[in-house]
Amino acid sequence: MSEQWLRKKYLNEHLGCTEIAALVHRDPKSVWNWLKDFGIPTRRRGSDVRQQWKKGQQIALGRKLTEKHKEQLRKARQRDGRIPALINGVHWTKALGRHGSNWKGGITPERQAFYATQAWADAVKAVWKRDNAYCQNCGVDHRSIDRDVEQFHIHHIDSFMIKERRAVVDNLLLVCGACHLWIHSSKNTERKHLGEGH
Repeated sequence: MSEQWLRKKYLNEHLGCTEIAALVHRDPKSVWNWLKDFGIPTRRRGSDVRQQWKKGQQIALGRKLTEKHKEQLRKARQRDGRIPALINGVHWTKALGRHGSNWKGGITPERQAFYATQAWADAVKAVWKRDNAYCQNCGVDHRSIDRDVEQFHIHHIDSFMIKERRAVVDNLLLVCGACHLWIHSSKNTERKHLGEGH
């Protein structure tokens, strides 16, 4: 394949890398690299109007299922124990009075509200002062790290879910981000710094 042939196909005939690749039985990335090697100016991605969607053009999403086939699939899913998304037009979580698997009892808004309280602000100050800006797991000094890369966290020894222990200074620990991840990971086999509710 010569530079002249490639220029003719790409610039004059306006073929794309994929179409040229099909002609020479190579991958489109190789064709693109040849264009670069020969110094042929490439078009911007998406500039080929032939590849753009036309108004009213149908998108092929696979084969169409008959209503009979859809009903057979629906029954098979129910036999497997799967619940339809809508039950009588209502989402299954509301229709059955259930919550999704990741629902934590609505704790997230409560957590955010708690972290905005003066009690939490006072507890955080006390923990930073008590722990002298050192990670209580690995001993790294907060003053010696790149703060754009590493952050320090306040860890709850007893779970945040135990309301009366949320702002108790003895229940809080200053740790670096890496140690905080480790504390809550499966690698912490001895359950170090994990108390009630974890």
